[in-house]
Parts: sequence; C-alpha cells; structure tokens
Amino acid sequence: MTPPDRNRTRCGCPSLGRPDTPRKDTGAARPALELARPPNPRESADLLNRRLRPHDWTPVTQTPAHSSPPSRAQSLSVVIPARNAERTLQACVRAVLANSVAPDAVIVVDDGSSDRTADLVRAFAESSPVQLVQRAVSGGAATARNDGARTVTSDIILFLDADTEAKPDLIEMVLERFASSGADAVCGVYDPVPLNPGLAPAYKAMFDSYQFSKRGVTQYDGFSGSCGAVRTSAFREVGGVDATLGHSGEYENEEFGYRLSLAHVTLLDPSVRVQHHFPQLIRGTRNYFVRVSQWVRLFMRRGQFETAGDATSGGAVATISAALTLVATGLFVAGSTVGFTWPTGIALACVSTAWMLSNGGLFCHVIRTAPTFLPAALLLNLYFGTVITAGAVYGLLMGLPTLLTRKASRHGNHRT
Repeated sequence: MTPPDRNRTRCGCPSLGRPDTPRKDTGAARPALELARPPNPRESADLLNRRLRPHDWTPVTQTPAHSSPPSRAQSLSVVIPARNAERTLQACVRAVLANSVAPDAVIVVDDGSSDRTADLVRAFAESSPVQLVQRAVSGGAATARNDGARTVTSDIILFLDADTEAKPDLIEMVLERFASSGADAVCGVYDPVPLNPGLAPAYKAMFDSYQFSKRGVTQYDGFSGSCGAVRTSAFREVGGVDATLGHSGEYENEEFGYRLSLAHVTLLDPSVRVQHHFPQLIRGTRNYFVRVSQWVRLFMRRGQFETAGDATSGGAVATISAALTLVATGLFVAGSTVGFTWPTGIALACVSTAWMLSNGGLFCHVIRTAPTFLPAALLLNLYFGTVITAGAVYGLLMGLPTLLTRKASRHGNHRT
C-alpha cells in the first residue's frame, strides 16, 4: 500500500507547512462552540473530491525579522498583500502598529510592485516588527497571501488589505474572540465610514457594514481577505487560498472560506472592524459585476447561498427586486407614452413593494444614522442591484454548461 503524501492536504492542495515539522501545540483544548454544526455530507463530498490544481509557489525573498513582543496565550502575525500600494500602505501599517495589542510580526508581501511599495516596507522594518516578502512578478492577491502565510510562525494569521486601516482595538478583539469561542477563523466587517469621499464609497461602506453586522456574531461559511483571521494550522491544513482561480474580486476568498467551513468553524464578528477605501462608481460597477459573476459559479457548485453577509438568500431577493423595480419603472414610463399604463403600473407596484420590504432594514438603518443620505441610498441601491443582477445572470450563463456536464457525468457514473 502506498503511504500517503504528507505534503498534500485532504483536498489535494500542496501543504503550506513543512512536512517534517510537528504541529505546534497551542495550549489546552479549546472549549466546545455552541454555534458549531457538522458539515453537509453532500457539500463535503462534492468539494473534497474536486482536486484543486497546485498553487503557484514563486520563490520569495524576506528581510530579517525583528524580535517578537512578549509571548501571549495566542500569538498573531498580520499578512498584508500589496501591489503598487504606496498611496495607502503607510497608513495601513501604522494603524496596525498603533493597535492596543501589538502583533508578533507584520508581513507585507510586495506582489511585483512598480512603485515605492517595497521601499516603504523596508523603512518600517528598520524600527518595527515589519517584514518584507518580495515577489519579482505579480501573482495576484491569493498568491501573495499564501507567500506571506508561509513565513508565519505565530498561532494566528490576520489578513488585511493594503487599502484598509485597522481600528485601534482590532487585534485585541480578534484574540478575545478566538480565546472565548474556540473558533478556527474570525472575520471582521467594514466600518460604516469609508476612508475616501464620494457617494458610491459612502453607500457601499454603509451597505456592507449593515449587511455583515445585522445578525451579530454568527457562524460564517465565507472568508474576508480584507479583514480575516485564521489559525495557522487550519490555514495550512486546507492548503491555503487557491491561487489558480484568478486575480480579480474576492472569489478565491469565498472558495477558501467555504472549503475551510467544511471541517472548521468560522465566526463573523461585527466588533472586529477596519476602515476601507471603496471604489468610485465606474470602477465599482466593473468590480461588482465581475465578482458576482464569479461568486455565482461557486454558489452553483455549493447549491446554497452563504449563511451571513450580503450573499444570503434574502440578499438575493433584495438585489433582484431592486433590478426588477428599475426595469419596471422604465417599462411604466415607456408604456405611459402609448396609453399602456395599467399592466406596467401593476407590475411596478408589485416589484417596488417587494424591493422596499426586502431592503426595509437597510433603509431604516439609513434613516436612523444618516437621514439626509436616504435619497442617494435609494438610487444607488437600485443601480447596484441592477449591476449585481446582471453579473449574476452572466455568471449563470457561463457556469451552466459546466454544471450540466458535471451532473450528467455523475448520473452516468451512478447508473454504471
């Protein structure tokens, strides 16, 4: 019998750890978590049987590490992928270093930048526990996160994006949640106040903060690359982030979070917060269209929506009803010019009612916190709902042939 390959995880991904190094004992057994649930057997079999292609491990160079702060019950290192991030990186690293609890290390992965990103990191490394991991060629955020994780020796990895700024108690809240819950991963949320001006950033910050905070602390089957912490042992056990899924959007983080949730517990904690630079309207339109078209393909394989955040079944209803309201409004206006108003009027009344009811919590939140922003929030909700629906339809059309082929293959195998 051939011995198992110790360099590979259960899902076929190459191990991120050293195969000859025993797993570190992080202390006493973690308490049982009431929120924990067994994975769906159908989901587990579907995903674990799908062999992921090996990650692209490009050689990296690393600056010497500084001495770590005094040991704690759980040690934590921050990993920040950065590409041409000189405009935001300094504020990001300073916010981490100014936290109420200092990290053991801040590992910045320069993903083939052509600006002064690497020079800024070297300047920080002279007087703080900041380390530089440098790639000659860009491999995308997923590859950068994996490269940074390979250098971590702490118990916990906290991933942040280079265009975020950690709240002063971020690391403290992350460590407290790990200690009190025994979870294997903890994801944070965006602060409702963005770091950049503009109507679109203001709306997206408020929208994301509300959607990911409204349920309180809850179990989650996704993962946030912009503010997400995971036990190093769990990250390496599942093979890290799949860097073969492309460079755009958060698709690779969603896939990693789902894969992680099959055998580990991830919590979404609204008390863990970062501020974020959100894209303006034009760039945001492209980003959300591409991301949703990718997410839909993952949801088609899973056969279900996420358990929390903005990609739940309720979020889908709210998004689709917004798109239908905008379409029905256009039909009503066009029909009124030829005297064909009552059918389109009835349709508009129905879908607009569904839109208001499904988004009622968000709109009430806007009224309570920023009432003068309500008109802009209504219009932007209609607009982005239409963009996201269009992206979902495109992703469905692109992913449907693959899904049908996979089902046909399974049916043939079952018959044989």
